[in-house]
Amino acid sequence: TEQCIIEMVNATSCEMFGWTEEEFVGQNIRMIMTSNVATKHDEYVSRYLTTGINKMMGTQREVVAQRKDGSTFPCVLGLSKCRKSGMICGFIRDLSAVMASKAVIMEKNNQLIKKEAELKSKDTKTKEIMSNLIRNQSVVTG
Repeated sequence: TEQCIIEMVNATSCEMFGWTEEEFVGQNIRMIMTSNVATKHDEYVSRYLTTGINKMMGTQREVVAQRKDGSTFPCVLGLSKCRKSGMICGFIRDLSAVMASKAVIMEKNNQLIKKEAELKSKDTKTKEIMSNLIRNQSVVTG
């Protein structure tokens, strides 16, 4: 609702956040937000109710959500307003696995960069040794 009260929730959301459907329904949506986001959310809602302008509706953005146990996780949040009922629906996708994969890829990339630098260094040293050997050989044979 425009008062940000949760009217319905699916099983996946209950599993994701650790709340039961009974604990969710009737509560303010701030229950899944970190405190700094919850404060800003109230301002966004107030501005929307006053002006009718909502920058978030129909878009998606990455945010941090909070579970019942207080732990947080990255997610994508999308909002959509139903034409007939006027109800605002939120869609959340947990990005924890995606972020973990990105971290592994970045670590592997850093390892590759380091290995490449080591190989370039060894290649430079090998070229120096070969150059010295060729120089020394021409001195001996010349």
